[in-house]
Amino acid sequence: MTTGEFLGAEGEALVLAKDLDSQPDRREGMRQARDEKQARFVVVLATPNPKREAWALNGFVCDGADEEQKLGHLCQQLGFNPCEEAHRLRYASLASRPERDPKRILGDLTNQNSEREERCWKETALATLREQGEQTYLKEFLAEVKDRLPPLLSK
Repeated sequence: MTTGEFLGAEGEALVLAKDLDSQPDRREGMRQARDEKQARFVVVLATPNPKREAWALNGFVCDGADEEQKLGHLCQQLGFNPCEEAHRLRYASLASRPERDPKRILGDLTNQNSEREERCWKETALATLREQGEQTYLKEFLAEVKDRLPPLLSK
């Protein structure tokens, strides 16, 4: 995930996106920099922990028996539900614990289908995203969007 893009007709907001890679101090540094600067636009932080795939996993809701079976197998393999505890996942080389790789897990659950992945954040209830996304900072991102962007829309 890289720096976000300007939103709105006049560039009034910036979504600053950066994977935390299990280093939450990165978020705090970004927050301090944002709050210390007097920016001419609104800055919203999008800081998934550990990676952006964790946010999609937070919104994954099984659609059918096949997906339920896949998720059940992953829960058994990991010892926890990767959708409820995506913050516990880690990127790893193939030689070291690839079973905890969020990209691999999301790919397994969605059959590498980008449209299925999109459904994880487009169709899942906000309450579920907030609840399951507390440790991945999805809850904080949704709160920032709710608090910081509406004033721009009323202009």
